Amino acid sequence: MKIKRIFFCVLSLILALQLFSYTASSGNLPSEKETEGPYSIDVCDYNGNSYTLEKAPAGVYVSSPSAADIIVQLGCARLVKTCSAACKEIEGIPSGAKIASDEFVTPEMLTKQNVDTVIFSSNENADVELLKSNGFNVFVFADSGTITTAESNIRLAGAIFYKSDRAESIIDDIRDEISLFKSLASKANNSRKVYIEKGTADDYYAVGKNTLVNELVEILGAENAFKDKPGVSKVSLTDMQNANPEIIVSFIKDEDFTPSDIRKRKGFEEISACKNGKVFLFSKNFEEVRPSPSLVDSLNEMAEYIGII
Repeated sequence: MKIKRIFFCVLSLILALQLFSYTASSGNLPSEKETEGPYSIDVCDYNGNSYTLEKAPAGVYVSSPSAADIIVQLGCARLVKTCSAACKEIEGIPSGAKIASDEFVTPEMLTKQNVDTVIFSSNENADVELLKSNGFNVFVFADSGTITTAESNIRLAGAIFYKSDRAESIIDDIRDEISLFKSLASKANNSRKVYIEKGTADDYYAVGKNTLVNELVEILGAENAFKDKPGVSKVSLTDMQNANPEIIVSFIKDEDFTPSDIRKRKGFEEISACKNGKVFLFSKNFEEVRPSPSLVDSLNEMAEYIGII
């Protein structure tokens, strides 16, 4: 893997010299130089929670894994005082951060942990108004979406933590990696049909259009077998047999679940992916690819399954 990363670094440098120079517009986000002095900035999240911030957070509670990943990449992980169990698993989150689920996040608990900023996941139903009425800044981040969602998440975090220049740098790095993989895919000219599944071992749920995973598959020059299905949709055995994918990538999380279990499913024996041994379990800790900087790692892993690298 180390050799691969060195290869990518060298190839990225070569391609970077050929790429069109892109300067992202940061709107009213402050530059790193501006953060050295006092200023204020208007910030609004996905749920319409809006503030005029006068300073960066002093302490954070985070339950959004996407946000936690971004906080680490921004160099602000030290500010995480407490977080959800899912966020605690992210490399870089302080070992001393206390684990707490949203149902136990109260103003009293947050005050004891020296928290002034709360970051929830869009997938959760937390009592946002209670916390806001007690003086906490509350933001909601998306934990599903597309590459555009990832960029929005990163910019939102950059504004909150007064790290907008760093946020734009992260976005540029993601775009460079995507350009690199697109170049590799075009040279490979290897358009394979891929079935991406979620859900349980007993049912078939295909990841379809308007998802980050579908975008990654397209970047790699492959074809999502169920690209016309919305979001995550249940499909039948007949649908699977008709699609006849050449590669299967499963996001099912079960300690006892293996690629062999997929190949042994009744009716799967004649599917190309099973016949040729191209069945994989996505190995990342997350249940899905998230709209955060970690999408690059997910892209790298998917490229291995598809055969681009």
